[in-house]
Amino acid sequence: MGNHEKFKEHLKKSTKPLFVVAECFHLMGYNIYVNGQRCASTASDHERYADNGDLYIQTKDYPQKWVGIEVKGLTAKFTNSKDWPFDNFMVCAKHSYDKTLPNPPGCYYILDKTCTYAGVVKTNTFNDWFTEKKQCRNYKNVTQEFYCCPLDKIEWLNLASLKAA
Repeated sequence: MGNHEKFKEHLKKSTKPLFVVAECFHLMGYNIYVNGQRCASTASDHERYADNGDLYIQTKDYPQKWVGIEVKGLTAKFTNSKDWPFDNFMVCAKHSYDKTLPNPPGCYYILDKTCTYAGVVKTNTFNDWFTEKKQCRNYKNVTQEFYCCPLDKIEWLNLASLKAA
C-alpha cells in the first residue's frame, strides 16, 4: 500500500479520537465545531484539502472567540508520564504547526490506543519545545522534523473520568 493510501486509512481512523475529545468538551458545556473530513484523491493535491484544525471550542469568557484544538490518536497504550512508551513527547510535525502561525491552536490532545487517556500539550509551553528529525514509522521513505515537548510540561488526563463527571 502506498503512502497516500496509508494516509487515507489513518485519516479515517482519526475520527474516533476526535469525537472522544469533542464529546468531553460538549459534556463540559462548551459549544464545539468540528470540521468535516475531506481527503485529496491524490497526494499531489493535498494542499487544497488541508483543513484549518480538528476541533474548535467557544470560550466561555469571550463568546466571540473560538480556540483550536488538535487531536491525534496513537496506537500505543499509556496513562501518564510513568508509562509513556517513547523517549520524547512528539507534539506534531514542525511544518503543520508553523503554518498555523501567528494563530496556533490552543492545545494538542494526544490520545492513547483506547482513547481513554490523553497527554495534553498547551501551546503556551512552546518556548520549552524542541525539534527532532525522525523517520515516520507509518510511511515509507518519509523523514520529518517534529516539535517535541518535555514530559513535565504535559497535562495527563483520564478522559473517561471527564465524561463521567
